[in-house]
Amino acid sequence: TEQMYPTAKDMANNKADEKFIEKALHVVKAHIADGDFSVEDFAKEMCVSRSLLHKKLTAITGLSANEFILSLRMKKALALLNSNDKSISEIAYQVGFNDPKYFSKCFKKFYGHSPSEYLS
Repeated sequence: TEQMYPTAKDMANNKADEKFIEKALHVVKAHIADGDFSVEDFAKEMCVSRSLLHKKLTAITGLSANEFILSLRMKKALALLNSNDKSISEIAYQVGFNDPKYFSKCFKKFYGHSPSEYLS
C-alpha cells in the first residue's frame, strides 16, 4: 500500500528536505481519515509555524499545505477505488471527507473524472 504515495526521495533534493517530507507524509497519512485535520494541526505536528510549513512544502513539492493533504487523500482514494468493493461514500469517509458529493467534486477536479466515471 505504500506505493500509493510518492516517496520523500522522489520529492526532495537534499537530506534535510527529504527528512521534512518524510515527516510530512507520515503526519498526513496518520490523519488521512480525519475530516477535521487542518493545516493548523499539520503545522503543529510538524513543529513549525503554518507559514513555515507552507513555505517549505511549496519550495520542495510545489504544493501548498492544503494541496499536499488533498493530493495524498486523492492518491489513497484512487488506490481504494482500484483495490476494493467499498462504495464511493465509504471511500470518501476513509480519506477524510465528511461529504461524499464534495469528495466526488474534488476527485473530478484532481483526476479529470468523477469516481463513478473512473470505476466504469
